[in-house]
Amino acid sequence: MSIKTASGKNIQLATHLHETAKILDRVRELAGTEHILVRALEKELSRPRYELSKLWVGVIGAIGLTMSIYLIGGNMYAAEQEKPFEQAIATYVRQHPKTAPNESAIELQSLMTKLGLSIDVFGDGSEVKVKPTIAAIAEWKSIERPLQDYVNQQLEKNEDSIAPVPDKVLTYLNNHQADLEAVVTYLANNPIPEWGNNSWTSQSNLSLESSSLFSKLPIFLSTTNIESLTTANLLDKQQQPNADLTKHLIVFDKIQQSVRSQKSLIGQLYSLIGQGRISRLVRQIDSRQAALNQQLSQGWGNNLFGQERHKYMASAIENESITANKLLQNPALFDRLLVTYDSPLRWIPGFSYLVSPSLRLAAVDRHREVAKGIAYWSQQNICRTNGNSGVKPTIDFAEYTIDPVVITSQYPKVLKQDLLWELTTSVRQVKAKLAAGEKADLVARDFQLQSQVCPGEKWTAKAADGSVNIGFSHPPDWKALGMSNSTKGESLTYTIKPVAKT
Repeated sequence: MSIKTASGKNIQLATHLHETAKILDRVRELAGTEHILVRALEKELSRPRYELSKLWVGVIGAIGLTMSIYLIGGNMYAAEQEKPFEQAIATYVRQHPKTAPNESAIELQSLMTKLGLSIDVFGDGSEVKVKPTIAAIAEWKSIERPLQDYVNQQLEKNEDSIAPVPDKVLTYLNNHQADLEAVVTYLANNPIPEWGNNSWTSQSNLSLESSSLFSKLPIFLSTTNIESLTTANLLDKQQQPNADLTKHLIVFDKIQQSVRSQKSLIGQLYSLIGQGRISRLVRQIDSRQAALNQQLSQGWGNNLFGQERHKYMASAIENESITANKLLQNPALFDRLLVTYDSPLRWIPGFSYLVSPSLRLAAVDRHREVAKGIAYWSQQNICRTNGNSGVKPTIDFAEYTIDPVVITSQYPKVLKQDLLWELTTSVRQVKAKLAAGEKADLVARDFQLQSQVCPGEKWTAKAADGSVNIGFSHPPDWKALGMSNSTKGESLTYTIKPVAKT
């Protein structure tokens, strides 16, 4: 730094002089009181440096005090707000004790291995003792895709039109008829399989990997595969008037009760998929199958739908909310989530602890919104709603846990399956009248079924060329309900074709 004196001479100042107010005196001496640099220094050095230091100390102290008040006061407030949430968690833990698989599940798993199906662990994390051979697995894999394609294509039809089972799948069914019959017979004559449960929310070292969800996914997949094999077998054999297929319906019932009894949302969604397939399958059962139709006329399947089913879904949504929001409450677990999602926030030391009051309050808020969503959908007429449940979407930490809007929007899927079962009931009633010899035009004219799912709406029928077309007065707006991409086989119409004379 240099200054220019009154005589025009430039003088270099020593660096150490920049640190104190003596700079000003020295410059005055050398340059004169009117020099421009003197005026500038007088202005800049009018506040001693120790005052600036005191300012920074004050700022840092204020920030520290604010953070302390925020952490202590915020956590105290959060603790008060969390009481209802903690009660819900305590109830959840009591309802989800760690249980071992029952004998039915263990034996069923063993029988499935002969079909090439299996799981690695039960729902409580215990390993299975019997596993399929490599050859059995390879044989199953070779027909898995053709089987699923056939079943899906067949059940998506809205008319009586049963295609033959593909040759490759039929060969598998014939080769494993005894193995499939063993599974069907065991399920029909024994208690419902219980796969075991791992009560992970109650653990102090809560971890994502210990969730029953991860161990039960293969269980759900395997039971779905059993349903697919049973469906293909029933569709193939039902054209044989003397075939005894009544146990097949019992199998569907047992599997559905087993899956839907799981408390996780993923278990309920798998159960709904199975319900939809069962509902569509029942429509296509040949009216000449006397034993099957008698089973249906006695109310088979009604226990899979209705208010009891709603309770399972509502409980699963609430439990999913609890387990997801519990992660927000636990800073150590939230840190793990940040790492899992590769968030840049993971590099901030102690981030989850610094924002713990906000995380805890976010958990409480989300749980309240989920309860609001469940209450809304449990009372809705889905044929007349615009799909706006009033649940607030959350922005804070949304990418790391389940959003209340997303999770509660699963509830209408139960209502959809109830509506599809009403269609199935309508189809069975009309088929029964036609099988009794009544003419199609008279059956259609007299048929009407009031909807319980959508009060004020009804199912009607029209006759055309010997066929009877079932329809619904006011279908829901699937798009508004977030289900615009899942309407195959669910158009709420069905065509019953004349039964061929034998």
